[in-house]
Amino acid sequence: MLNFQVLEKNEEKIKSFSLMGLAMVLGYISSKGNILGFNSPVNIVIVSISGFSSIPAFIASVLSYVINGNIIEGIPGICSMATIILLKTLVFPHNYNNSTFSLSVMAGAVTLFYGAMISLIMPTRFEVTVYRVFAAMLCFFLVYFSKYCYENFKKTGTISIKGLNGVGLSILYVMLVATLSSVSILGINLGRAFGVVIMLFAVNRYKHIGGAVCGALATCGVILCAPELAKNTLLLATSGLICGAFASFGIAAIIIVFIAVSLVSLVTIGMNPDTFKLFADLIAGAVIYLAIPEGKIAGALKLVSGTNKATEISNKSVSSKLSFASNALTDVKNQISTVTEAMEKKVTPTQLGRLVKDSVCRECPMNAICWQRKESETKSVFTQLQRKIACLEKLCEEDIAKKLPECIRKEFLANTYNLMYTNMLFEQSSSRKLKEMREFLSTQLETMGNVLDDISQDVSKLTNVDVGLSSRASELVRRLGGENQRACIYVDDRKMLRAEIFYSSKSHIDAVRLTVELSDIIGCELEMPRKVTIGDTTRLEYSERPVYSLSQGFYQTSGEPNQHSGDYYEKLTINNTESYIILSDGMGTGNRARLDSMFTVNLTARLLTAGVSDETAVKLLNSVLQVKCWEESFATLDLVKFDLCGGYLNILKAGAGPSYIYRDGQLQKIESYAFPLGILSETSVNQIRNKLFKNDLVIVCSDGVSEKSVRNVFKNRREVARMTPDEISKRIGEFSAENNITLKSDDITVICSKIGKN
Repeated sequence: MLNFQVLEKNEEKIKSFSLMGLAMVLGYISSKGNILGFNSPVNIVIVSISGFSSIPAFIASVLSYVINGNIIEGIPGICSMATIILLKTLVFPHNYNNSTFSLSVMAGAVTLFYGAMISLIMPTRFEVTVYRVFAAMLCFFLVYFSKYCYENFKKTGTISIKGLNGVGLSILYVMLVATLSSVSILGINLGRAFGVVIMLFAVNRYKHIGGAVCGALATCGVILCAPELAKNTLLLATSGLICGAFASFGIAAIIIVFIAVSLVSLVTIGMNPDTFKLFADLIAGAVIYLAIPEGKIAGALKLVSGTNKATEISNKSVSSKLSFASNALTDVKNQISTVTEAMEKKVTPTQLGRLVKDSVCRECPMNAICWQRKESETKSVFTQLQRKIACLEKLCEEDIAKKLPECIRKEFLANTYNLMYTNMLFEQSSSRKLKEMREFLSTQLETMGNVLDDISQDVSKLTNVDVGLSSRASELVRRLGGENQRACIYVDDRKMLRAEIFYSSKSHIDAVRLTVELSDIIGCELEMPRKVTIGDTTRLEYSERPVYSLSQGFYQTSGEPNQHSGDYYEKLTINNTESYIILSDGMGTGNRARLDSMFTVNLTARLLTAGVSDETAVKLLNSVLQVKCWEESFATLDLVKFDLCGGYLNILKAGAGPSYIYRDGQLQKIESYAFPLGILSETSVNQIRNKLFKNDLVIVCSDGVSEKSVRNVFKNRREVARMTPDEISKRIGEFSAENNITLKSDDITVICSKIGKN
């Protein structure tokens, strides 16, 4: 069996080496760059923010200076980078790596120090000294914005283009274009080609505004590197502005219009030595953009946050209100629990003998004799009578005569004992019922709070709504015949792009055409939608194609001939990336067990479809099973969730039999020690989370399937590799039925799921 920790370590190593390689490439290229004719300080910034990759980036920078023959001009930068590495690793390894401001101050101060020292030791032109001061300030701001934007990205998972984060990204983008503009490959200027790619991406997403802004920023970057290239490069902003008007017609139209507008602009400006070079750069940028896979474009789309402020504030407000309501319900539940505890402390066990004495003996003429002269004997007799009636034996006059022959109220005493004991049992029963009702109410309040929390979390996830794409999607639905249309395109918490379309159920829309055109607008391949119609509204839920796929096989047989199986299962697909298997085993076999298991599975499926989380659905189900009016309402539950986007498996068990994961010839057993649902007021479930890999087999079965049967089928690795999930399920089920050694056969259900990769 594969060790998940080993896999994670290998993934971390690969990621670490990839970052080191990227740092080296950036360090090498940035050392070749120049700003306003001087060496660019961007390589110092890269070394400052690279963390453990600082040394490889430093080595690549020095190598670049040596190869390109500008080692003398690079001395201030080399000294600055070496000092920053020493300070980060030896002197202040924690503060300067984690604090954005401290790291920025260190980079700026070190760059300024060595710039001043070199200017004093090696006197040079005044403008060079001024530039070195400017370079130090530039290092400070670039390091600050780099760390600031990166920390925001780690917190939110998206790249925000609003506020200070947007300003920082703009500055970083300009400097990146300026750095790349110093490098040419096969005659193509990398800075201008990169600017074209980003501009086309912005046009595709933000239309004319995005194209104009990104074109202007790219022009600024080119001017910083090579002012002589600025005249022709100015047309990027104009091209982006015009192309935005054709964004609705797809990527092909954008590219054609871009090339045409660029040609006209170049002719208008006039021919010069840079004209053909710029046109080659524009063509190269367009080709690179077209060559980028749709999945990569969609991935970039998901990272960039496009929510407007009003939507974000509205979502946060709704989420806060739901959380507030959930907290209020929790407070009420806690108050009920406090009252219940206080009432239980005040109630003391009732002494039946004392109550009978006060009622019968207080006015009796024999009171003085029985309770003064013979007090100990009388107390002993009353204790014996209390014990006898506590054994559910009704007292009669003869019982009193045997114990208290002198008593003159024998019949009255026996009847009082019987009546008071009956009343006491009734009060105790009422107290227990009230306590159970208070506990049940507390459970319901807690569950309601959990439901509100689930809804609050769902609302809070919609912070990355793309207003522009949502508007274009809504317009598309209207154009295809949808009435009362609404559209929302957003990125969920798993970084999956989703689209929800609402329109009147009276409208007739070609779902295939809508899917194709919506995929072009969003820029990624969408699966066919999940369609739900309620009343007058139809909802289409889209998601991009998941990383993993799922194929399944099922086998079921009853333990008793001509009887319904007590097991019931359902395959539930919430969307293209989220799928469930729900399996329940009712107590016993036949119709009654079938009803229990069917009720459990159907209610769970409805709750999950409504957006309730796994844990909350189980709590609600447990409460419902407790108050059902049937004699018994116990049922096991196997709830298996497949996350086909992230590649994870979540198994939730309540009294269910073991499940199995088969991977690379090894079988892993997953067991549960929780009670079935409907027995205890507090749910006790086991949850197991596992990473999924291609060709994994997940076996979910009822307790009628023995472990021996499963292992027998999987003992031949080559044979299993050729079998389908249906064949595996059938083989396990038939082997279990044939090799059952118990007197009474149990129902058998086997569900086999095979993981594929798209």
